[in-house]
Amino acid sequence: MLMKNPTKVYLVSAVSPKDKVHKLTQICTNYLYKKLCLYLLIEKEHLQWLDAHLWKYPQDSFLPHSIYDETAPCDAPILLSSTENSPRSFHTALNLSKRKVQNTQGQLKKIIEFEEKSHDKSALQQEKLRYYKEQGYHLVSVNLLQFLEEI
Repeated sequence: MLMKNPTKVYLVSAVSPKDKVHKLTQICTNYLYKKLCLYLLIEKEHLQWLDAHLWKYPQDSFLPHSIYDETAPCDAPILLSSTENSPRSFHTALNLSKRKVQNTQGQLKKIIEFEEKSHDKSALQQEKLRYYKEQGYHLVSVNLLQFLEEI
């Protein structure tokens, strides 16, 4: 029998790439205001774009963050990385990559994925969801406001 894993995977609905960027910014902003740490996993080729985006938005401010370097201390509240080796102090990962979040160290309590709102989910998204179910993670489909209320 598969044991229930305490990690929750939040599937936040998004209808377009622009919608994902807007919701990503909102999630980062809320984590920052609540003084919580957030680990952003992203493909290496998009890392610099995300770094620049977080320095520009929201327009009246910026979102303090750093790019993860395993050799340097992690003192930024928002950490960007193209590797899955998140520091132990981070308990939430927002997965913007094509990969599944492994959580081999077991420190992650929340994994956030953007869910395509279509009847025809991509094969990649289906593969990720199948993996998370096999790991015993609790999958929860939420809209952005529901998720922000829960953090």
